[in-house]
Amino acid sequence: MAELGVPYHTSRQMPQIRRAPLMEGVQGAVGRPHDSVVADVNAHKYREFIVYDKNQAYPEFLIEYRRA
Repeated sequence: MAELGVPYHTSRQMPQIRRAPLMEGVQGAVGRPHDSVVADVNAHKYREFIVYDKNQAYPEFLIEYRRA
């Protein structure tokens, strides 16, 4: 996931968060926010990839689907 920089992985909802959490234990980066968040929340049955820098995301494809 190099495109996501240094992601913060979580399995819980974080509705109050507006920026990625600060890094802890990453040599040379302590106190700097993570570049993105990867949320793997069971209730949704899919993974969410959240990026905060618009230059970090490029919408190359749009996939539309309906749940049956």
